[in-house]
Amino acid sequence: MKFPAREGVHDSAPFSPSSVERIYQLAPTEGAPWLGAADAKVTLEVCSDFQCPYCAQLVPTLHQLHENYEELLRVVWRDCPLPMHEAALPAAEAALEVHAQRGNPGFWAYHDALFTQQSDLSEGALVRYASAIAGVDTERLRSALRDHRHLPHVQREVTALVESGAASGGLGTPVSFINGRMLVGAQPYEKFEDAVERALQEQPEARSKAEADSNAAYPMARVRHVLVQYQGAREATPSVTRSKAEAALRAEELRKRIAVAPGEFARLARDESDCPSAKDGGELGRFTQGELEPHIEVALFILEPGQVSEVVESPFGFHILQREP
Repeated sequence: MKFPAREGVHDSAPFSPSSVERIYQLAPTEGAPWLGAADAKVTLEVCSDFQCPYCAQLVPTLHQLHENYEELLRVVWRDCPLPMHEAALPAAEAALEVHAQRGNPGFWAYHDALFTQQSDLSEGALVRYASAIAGVDTERLRSALRDHRHLPHVQREVTALVESGAASGGLGTPVSFINGRMLVGAQPYEKFEDAVERALQEQPEARSKAEADSNAAYPMARVRHVLVQYQGAREATPSVTRSKAEAALRAEELRKRIAVAPGEFARLARDESDCPSAKDGGELGRFTQGELEPHIEVALFILEPGQVSEVVESPFGFHILQREP
């Protein structure tokens, strides 16, 4: 299964991965279910989808790793429901409600039940599986599915995965990170065992060097922008009627306004940008060098955090960029 690339990422960006091994840093999300020891030396983060058959194949491996490594390993569940799986998001929300009610033991019991019963993840089935777990209030579960109280948590998980750089150009599920090193798919147990053993044996000095090398080889930047489009620009809507020359003049005017008050960038983006990101103050997210349109990337990566670019032209129109801290 493929995880969709981010909206706004150029689908043919000339990204050539470095030979340096990449170590990914996923932003932690409050209240994520976990299994094992809280202070374990090795953390295995598994980004998974309850409706994905490949994710189901990984379940025995996770339990075997937990049994074999006990206090040395912590397994953290991270939701990654894929859009093509209609039942994946409700299943994720239901599992988080079980976790809210019955903690980690309840979550992992429910986790196993969902993967065992993947053929039926209807709302009724989600409630029925939960009723078999002692202490679960199924009315609260139904209410959680109706009001989507756990949806923000799922959205934060997906955002953390995307902004780690791991989803550049698409990503399969399941995907696991062993102390930040990626392992894609339902690999054989031995592959996970090798990765865990490597992490256990890694010395602090070697780890620090590996992280520094990774950061240098795969620089990342967070960016927001104002986009001024013109008729005929890529992805311009029919409501955009200005000419290219008019768009260029408008972008220069906005750049002058931003130069006077760079702290007002987000407000100006909300009011003036033609990009769907306007509602978020122009926030596009965090990108690895090599992911973006070359025109945008060259301008972005020479900026220091907080700085604003000159007007940058791309096939989408005219951009004003701000590199975020």
